[in-house]
Amino acid sequence: MRVPNSFNGKLFFITHRFWWNCRNFYHNNYTLFDIFFLCLYLLEQLLLLFYIFKYPNYPSMVVGVFAIFVITTISIQKTMLDSKNKEVKLENMKLTMDYHSLLEEYKHVSNLEVKGDDSQ
Repeated sequence: MRVPNSFNGKLFFITHRFWWNCRNFYHNNYTLFDIFFLCLYLLEQLLLLFYIFKYPNYPSMVVGVFAIFVITTISIQKTMLDSKNKEVKLENMKLTMDYHSLLEEYKHVSNLEVKGDDSQ
């Protein structure tokens, strides 16, 4: 792949490579990210408890900020899971196409063998 000459072209090229590498890392490490999100939710809940006890006069503000963080985390996780589902569907489609191709080839070869046996 050729690197563009313009500043914007270089910036987009670098951004593209960075996101491509992040995407590959994610798709090769689903379990790691599942554990990461579980730990992140645990941390958020522990922080909620900590700040409610630290700032007992401002419970609604603490809960509001907690809600914003949890909703943001859920949105990021949903986006990543959508990407995972898309990747799994593509892989499933490739495997299905390979299966049908092999099945057709097997049927073709089987028909040739049956016709060959009849001629003897």
